[in-house]
Amino acid sequence: MPTRSIIHLHIDSFLAEIERQRRPDLSGRPIVVIRSRGGSAGVVVSVSAEAGNDGVTESMTARHAQRLCPEAQFIAADYQLYREIHAAVMDIASVYTPLLEPYVLDSAYLDVSACGSLFGTVRHIAAEIKQKVKEKLGFEISAGIGTNKLVASAASYIACPARILEVEPGKEREFLAPLPVRLLWGVGEKIEKRLADLGVHIIGQLASIPERFLVKQFGPAGSGFHKLACGIDYSSVLAGYPPEIIKIEQMFPTGEDEIEEPAALEEYLPGFADRLAEKLRRHGRFTKTLTLKLHLCADGPAASRVAVIERRLKRSIDSSIDISSEFRRLLCARMESGMKVSGISLVLKDLSYGENSQLSFMSDKTLRMRQDQIVNAIKDRFGERAIFYGVALAKDGQASFLRPAP
Repeated sequence: MPTRSIIHLHIDSFLAEIERQRRPDLSGRPIVVIRSRGGSAGVVVSVSAEAGNDGVTESMTARHAQRLCPEAQFIAADYQLYREIHAAVMDIASVYTPLLEPYVLDSAYLDVSACGSLFGTVRHIAAEIKQKVKEKLGFEISAGIGTNKLVASAASYIACPARILEVEPGKEREFLAPLPVRLLWGVGEKIEKRLADLGVHIIGQLASIPERFLVKQFGPAGSGFHKLACGIDYSSVLAGYPPEIIKIEQMFPTGEDEIEEPAALEEYLPGFADRLAEKLRRHGRFTKTLTLKLHLCADGPAASRVAVIERRLKRSIDSSIDISSEFRRLLCARMESGMKVSGISLVLKDLSYGENSQLSFMSDKTLRMRQDQIVNAIKDRFGERAIFYGVALAKDGQASFLRPAP
């Protein structure tokens, strides 16, 4: 089997650093991002380096984290924003290979085995991605390079923070040997404890145990643990980007501020359409099916709290003006008197590459495409907030639709 070249990207303290960018006053301060868990105080999903130095880790309860680091700034997770910025990182990485597999919000795998003639060595590709993410988005990335996904992910773990580590072909087992067994896929807390009871704490110890003994202890999973411990992993990088649908969701305050008139929602549509169109154009995609979901403030079963309408077009579109116009039609057709809307979802489906319609030099479509190109160029050079729709000025004097509310 030919040697593969796999990169695992890991964005250091991703969620915490996004919050630091939103709040420059938090520079140098410990940050803990938490996700609500029912009626409890929540669970930690990301920590800055400063909070990590005080012993705060992911999956820890927020109360425990507060005891360890009382001076930390605790911030509720904003996953809509995190997904948008994650997509921007994936846009940068997708230039180098179609075999791009987003793993979680802060990491992804790339198979660049066939990309050397186009972009240079695998290390050069990792370095370019790292540099572009830093320049365009302001985040530091760690990168691990190996002949398989397991070794690449373990290498990025060692490379953190902000380094690149390459494991040479043939040295996979040697590299993994001193690392903790918890880095192996499938080894959770319970398996790690059972291995510890057997005196196994590092991967090299696990690799030295006969496979048949591990099968007796752990069943069929024991064979998998042995192969991984020896640095053997044949799993493929699954192309998972760009996505098959493009979606934007915005929730609104409940109570007296619930939206009851279509006109109030229409003010958001140009900004939403602009963001959707930009995502389409970055991937060279067009859409032919649009779905609008209105999240309603109503009692009763969950199914009755969502109003949905979908439209399939005769031709594919990618213009923000066309997208805004179509969603406005859907909104007016679906929103009824007396509805109280707590949120809205806009989904583009039936995505395709390219559009086969003939363009005229003076057609509306040609002018719209030119307008979109100019808007993209301004944003690329001066930032996302450099240009926006005028209706945004009615929302607290700023472009509120460009990013979800904190």
